[in-house]
Amino acid sequence: MTIIYPIASDARGALDAGRFARTREEACSAAGTDMTLVSEWLRPGPTERETVLAKAQSGLARGYVQFYEGPDGDPVIALTFWREGREASAPALDPPPVAPSVSEDHTDDLYFAKPAVKSRRPRRPADVNQMDLFDTSSRGRGSADD
Repeated sequence: MTIIYPIASDARGALDAGRFARTREEACSAAGTDMTLVSEWLRPGPTERETVLAKAQSGLARGYVQFYEGPDGDPVIALTFWREGREASAPALDPPPVAPSVSEDHTDDLYFAKPAVKSRRPRRPADVNQMDLFDTSSRGRGSADD
């Protein structure tokens, strides 16, 4: 099931909305003007709590309502709906200065390239009678003739 959003001017109007749209294009064609998807918080008072919660139940099924609990235990309702107009865009900022070119990265050298380490003591010669765990010769394994 896809989420469908009401077309309204504020959060309380979204609870009573009769027009809905899934996409911005649908909302623009239904309202005949430019639309923006916005979210608002609604904190119903004690006198209107039951009425607002009953209206919000239908929005919960459609996906544009979320229920939360405030710090004092009161219900908080988040409503997402289509509102007329475009959101004011953030003021244009100067682009960040371009950092000087980064020197060559040698991170892989730390983890993957192992320098040859010379041992201070001489290696003992391998014992020819010792079975190697990774020995691929038939000497270390049982043969088919056994």
